[in-house]
Amino acid sequence: MTSLLQKSILIKHLVNNLIKRKKMKYAYYILALLLVSCGGGTSTQAPKSLDALKKKLTAKEDQVLQLNKEIAELQDQIAKLDTTRSFKKILVSTKSIEPTKFTHSIDVQGQITGDELVNVSPQVPAVYAKIFVTKGSKVTKGQILATLDDKVLRQGIAELKSSISFAKTVYDKQKALWDQKIGSEIEYLSAKNTLESLNNKLATMNQQAVMYKLRSPINGVVDDVFPKEGEMGSPGMPSIRVVNLNRLKVVAHLAEAHIDRVKPGNKVEVTFTDLNKTIHSTVKTVGKVISELNRTFTVDIALPSSPDYRPNMLCIVKILDYQNAAAMTIPINLLVKSENETYVYSVKDKNGVLRAVKTPVQIGLISDGNVEIKSGLKTGDRVITVGYQDINEGDAVEVSQQ
Repeated sequence: MTSLLQKSILIKHLVNNLIKRKKMKYAYYILALLLVSCGGGTSTQAPKSLDALKKKLTAKEDQVLQLNKEIAELQDQIAKLDTTRSFKKILVSTKSIEPTKFTHSIDVQGQITGDELVNVSPQVPAVYAKIFVTKGSKVTKGQILATLDDKVLRQGIAELKSSISFAKTVYDKQKALWDQKIGSEIEYLSAKNTLESLNNKLATMNQQAVMYKLRSPINGVVDDVFPKEGEMGSPGMPSIRVVNLNRLKVVAHLAEAHIDRVKPGNKVEVTFTDLNKTIHSTVKTVGKVISELNRTFTVDIALPSSPDYRPNMLCIVKILDYQNAAAMTIPINLLVKSENETYVYSVKDKNGVLRAVKTPVQIGLISDGNVEIKSGLKTGDRVITVGYQDINEGDAVEVSQQ
């Protein structure tokens, strides 16, 4: 009992000292702790279980909250009645919440490629005899780009034509004898089959001769020429790349987490930093396969025809994936996060006194430094934008005039 009395006297002196130094807030807290420590019975026996300790802690916390509430009410009453006394108010700035347009985009790097881009390669192994185009050459569909060395093939065709000429002479004679019922049927049929066989072989060799000429399958521009004359070429090896500049597109690779948020038709903003140019387009196609290498999928974006664009040119792509014409938004730096909730400080009138109120909110997407508030704020609410770092729940505030 003596120890409790001594503690009470010591705390009394401390509170009086704080009051003299105008540290009213701390004096209230000490008084609250004194009342809590003296209340709720005089038992000095420690609880014997964890549950009992937790229950006792909860009870004490409830008492402190109740005392803080009563203190705030007393402060409000004193502020109304005692015009000679003023409480220190914290100066803050506020923002009134109003519906505004909110958009969110996925920002990635893109690259120009041809919607019609082909690599023309040899169909047979041979040496490049002549290359007729260079990088940047305009070509038309069917135009010969290069020829392969077909000297051996041409010699074979010449020899075959000579054999056909002889076989034709033999056939004509045998046919004339057969028509006159003089010649042998076997000799006639043999001459006929020989001629037909040689003609079929010539047709095959003529088809092979076509393979020794590399032709452009599209109208466009030569994007690159890989071989040089005299070098060996073979099927599948890079040779001449042709692109249709009138059918270019932008390709971007997005993380698989976005695959449900990007659809054909989504609006897109494409910025070419090297050209100092920004255009607006739409998503053309969305890939359905996730790359095992980097866990991304491809998005094709339509690109209008322009002489400024070049294959492999880099750009910045912003794909619009969400918009709300009447969203509640605040700067993201105003959010305060605790272990259990996310909140902001707003200003409320409590019995004629403006006070800071902790307002829990549910947030949505973040864009350009702003966050969409899904719930917790409504039109007209005033959120503290300056000074919120130095306030606590229930503090009296004064809103600066801006």
